[in-house]
Amino acid sequence: MCVTIRRVKRFSWAQILTLLGLLLIVLSLVAFVSGLWIGTLTADFRLPLAGQGPLPVLDEAWVLVADGFYGEMPPASTRNRAAIRGLLETLQDPYTVLLDPGPAQQEQQRLSGRHGSIGASLWWAEQNVIALTPYTEGPAAAAGIRTGDRLMAIDGARLSGDISLEAVAAQLDGDIGSAVTLTLLRESESAEFTLTLSRAEVLQPSVEWRMLEDTSAIGYLQIRMFTVQTPVEVPQAVDGLLQQGARAMVLDLRGNGGGMLADLDAIAGVFLPSGLTLYYDVSESEEREIQVSGVQRFTGPLVVLVDHATASTAEILAAAFRDHNRALLIGTQTYGKSSIQALYPLKDGSLLHVTHAVWLTPARNRLDGVGVSPDTVVEPNHGVDQALKTAIEHLTTGE
Repeated sequence: MCVTIRRVKRFSWAQILTLLGLLLIVLSLVAFVSGLWIGTLTADFRLPLAGQGPLPVLDEAWVLVADGFYGEMPPASTRNRAAIRGLLETLQDPYTVLLDPGPAQQEQQRLSGRHGSIGASLWWAEQNVIALTPYTEGPAAAAGIRTGDRLMAIDGARLSGDISLEAVAAQLDGDIGSAVTLTLLRESESAEFTLTLSRAEVLQPSVEWRMLEDTSAIGYLQIRMFTVQTPVEVPQAVDGLLQQGARAMVLDLRGNGGGMLADLDAIAGVFLPSGLTLYYDVSESEEREIQVSGVQRFTGPLVVLVDHATASTAEILAAAFRDHNRALLIGTQTYGKSSIQALYPLKDGSLLHVTHAVWLTPARNRLDGVGVSPDTVVEPNHGVDQALKTAIEHLTTGE
């Protein structure tokens, strides 16, 4: 990774004292909530009395609550997390949050590419009709589902005409080992049939790629989420499309809420020349210029699809394509998230997200609440992928 570092400022003593004060708050709260209240505080769990510690008002309030509260105290783990969340709320940052062990495990599974799934991708076969493509391995392939099988219902509930692919995908995913019943229709048959699948831990590809039918050598590549697998899968997908004769490509970032930022420079390098600015990483102590790296595999015409759910890491990539005039952006305004979070697993299995920096586009724009503006606005139309149709028309006609 090519990185240019520019020091912008050092921590002042006031900042250091503020951080120490916040740390003392956390330690004080954890010291209190970890104790089990039985009528009164024992010496092991008592906070310093008012006037004896650095936070006398807080100490006084917690001692009064502990000595005078009537009712059943929640478990220590609940009190610990509540204390941490109370501190985080004072930061007024929606992205600095604490995840409980369950959601934390699910998030880490998604970032690793593994979670409870039937092992199939979804796509619009025709207007208001969703079709499946099973992964090489997984419950869907084991059950005999074929590419092109139409999904008619999930657990007996018929799919509505205005449902989105993202909503259907959320219904198909779930806890590992849980069951889901699919009602399917195969093109070669007239009658629907049902299959009950057990969700399994599936290594879900972060990308999907194929040559677009009825086009003049246009390849399609979708990045669903940036996981640990993405830096390997994107070059493989582009190489596969080139081997099949792709001379133009559509990169689909719709619905991509971001994910792992590591190795984004190499992913961008598949489409952009090495050495270009990818983004600026700005923290309290320094500014770093992150540059594109690697060997550019594809230099042909490129269209990038974006929508309101394109966020974070996906926006960095889209903004770099726009600022360097590498691709035409089609779709709707992106989400607008310019902050970067560090993830800290805690001992109880919970996960702490802490905003530690913001990123700027190559043109030095910050996109919080603004997002990336597409060159051509195409509103979503459930059942008909109008944005993809517009991309194909542009790549075919050049207009």
